Amino acid sequence: MKGTVLLIEDSTGIQESFSCLLKFRGYDVIIANDGLDGMIKLAENQVDCIVLDIMMPVVSGFDFLENIRTNAKYSNIPV
Repeated sequence: MKGTVLLIEDSTGIQESFSCLLKFRGYDVIIANDGLDGMIKLAENQVDCIVLDIMMPVVSGFDFLENIRTNAKYSNIPV
């Protein structure tokens, strides 16, 4: 594996497309359905990169990004 990607996307079609492409390229993929789910999955897993949708229900991509950039534990993860 090349690394683990956290894919945060509320559209199942886009989730499937990105996940399939990333897995084909050798990445392990963790899928979250919105920003809140993404924060939970990020706390539970070690990830190397995050692919983030902006317009999502519950917690938007902007709010998710603001949250992780102010947390020293996650601030260096590429998004």
